[in-house]
This record gives sequence, structure tokens and C-alpha cells, in this order.
Amino acid sequence: MDNNRAMNGDGFGIGWYDNPGENSCIFTSILPAWSNINLYRLAEKVKSKLIYAHVRATTGNTSTSESNCHPWQFGNLMWMHNGDIADFQKVKFFLFYS
Repeated sequence: MDNNRAMNGDGFGIGWYDNPGENSCIFTSILPAWSNINLYRLAEKVKSKLIYAHVRATTGNTSTSESNCHPWQFGNLMWMHNGDIADFQKVKFFLFYS
């Protein structure tokens, strides 16, 4: 094991679409992915052509919370990102209302 790298044990999230164009399904947890029994149970049952997956390592002043675990959704849009979005207030309207 490389002890110089983060283990990304500060939560995780998975998201999927049952059918294209329909609402997404999202499951997040602050537990490490490798120790979450519900993740194993979901992984056995979920069938989708599009699955998002993210494991998290906190950085800086961000907290370990489910609201900080990706992916996120707005309506039927699902997304995740790594880092900050520069000038988010300037682009927020266009992302959500275009």
C-alpha cells in the first residue's frame, strides 16, 4: 500500500438512470465505500447503461457530510465534479435555467 496517497475513505456516492430521460437514483454515504454493506446490496441489483460513481477524500475546510458526496441532481440532471467552479454565481443561472 502507498501511504503517501489519500485512501478516499471520506464517503462515496453512486447514481444511475433506470431509463434514459427519466429521473436519476442516487445513493450516498459518509462511510468508506469498502465498508458499506448497502453498497454491496445495491451493486448486486442495479442495472443501468449509465452509472456515476465517486469516492471522496476531504480536502481543505470541507466537511465529511452526505451533502458533500457526489453525484448530485437537479431535476433529471445528475452530475459530479472535482474542485471549485470559478465564478459559479456568474454561470449558475445558465446551468440551471437554460
